[in-house]
Amino acid sequence: MKINSLSKSERKALLFGILLGDGCLSHYFSKEGKEYHAIVVTGSYYDDKPFYEEILIPLIYFLSGKSVKIKERKDRGSLEVFLYHKPLFDEFASLGFTVGKKQDIIIPLIFKENLLRFVIAGLFATDGSLTIVNNNGTFYPRLFFTASLPSALSNISSYLNSQGVKSSFYMAKRIKEHPLAFQRKKQQYVISSNGKLNLALFSTIIGFANPKHQMRFDRFQKGWLRRESNSRPPPYESGATTTELLSQS
Repeated sequence: MKINSLSKSERKALLFGILLGDGCLSHYFSKEGKEYHAIVVTGSYYDDKPFYEEILIPLIYFLSGKSVKIKERKDRGSLEVFLYHKPLFDEFASLGFTVGKKQDIIIPLIFKENLLRFVIAGLFATDGSLTIVNNNGTFYPRLFFTASLPSALSNISSYLNSQGVKSSFYMAKRIKEHPLAFQRKKQQYVISSNGKLNLALFSTIIGFANPKHQMRFDRFQKGWLRRESNSRPPPYESGATTTELLSQS
């Protein structure tokens, strides 16, 4: 995804989606009593740096006029970006984004139709995965979102299905935790979509904002399945273009 061609509204929708996945609004006071309003995004130290450098940092600069630095925390396996910009903070808060600990968030109506595509792209860039499934020797691509956002994911699943991207929305199986654990994890929810046609449609309608997902999609088209499965790939992994994939039944 090339963000330079996006309108301000599209960029704002993209950032809203990114925050849905890996972001939060943090309001706090320093020991000296100074008040801060921070937009915080946390990603993977191991494979998100290109996304931060090529998408997130330019996006933040365009919307706020501020240059922010990426904090690399190798000990935590994370990257962090802090944007102190109260007008943008207040705007996202006014759209229903929770301040502090993230709760279930309803995607506001301002992001509808075309703009919803960019919210989805932002969320997939942070909380989405693209992989190959081996179902008893049958290999096919799967894309899925995982987040503690039932309202947002339900909305997104409905939109994807309306656009022909067949997807399922369901509650993830809870991870068993130690009985002495201090705090239980939030219930996770999943959107899952299988198959070459759905993947091709998603690429065309939504697109991939995170370079790691775009690279993986490109590899699927070039026969990357052959290397990952160590098995003969199905015909659609022979390097067909998205248009050719869409033309197949």
